[in-house]
Amino acid sequence: MRVDAAQARRLARLRGAKPHPKNLRTGVYVGGALFRGERLLVLRRTDRRRARWDLPGGSVERGERLDVALRREFREETGLSIRVGPLFDASLFSIQDGSGRAVSVLGLEYLCSSASNAEPRLSPAEHDGYAWIRRGERVAFAGGFARIASAAFALRARSPDPRHRPTA
Repeated sequence: MRVDAAQARRLARLRGAKPHPKNLRTGVYVGGALFRGERLLVLRRTDRRRARWDLPGGSVERGERLDVALRREFREETGLSIRVGPLFDASLFSIQDGSGRAVSVLGLEYLCSSASNAEPRLSPAEHDGYAWIRRGERVAFAGGFARIASAAFALRARSPDPRHRPTA
């Protein structure tokens, strides 16, 4: 049985539950940790006020599969083709959209691999720099990306998949 939003609100009232506010907005973000040897790819966001680093990724479009969204975001942001590996982090956070409204976002981070050794070709509208960083290297990460990068390094070190383990 399919239930539209109006029907869901009516059912919630009948059951005594409080319906979600009409202005509640949610989204899903996917990000990827791509390693080259011992180094993790990070991108610097284009921002005139301050440089902030994060992992490649972006919003999942309605009806889009998570792995397809992550491959699309990688191509758009770096020009690189990737294989999506295991999920290593999930978090819920809040951001403000362009009109200042709060948006709840589910962030999902995956280990990724690439058969190519090509360097990223950045989309200047989104990023103005990239770096391959080692574990413990200090960079000014945006939001919770320092924790996410640390989790990626930790999982990669113990991953059973040889594409995600450190190489000599």
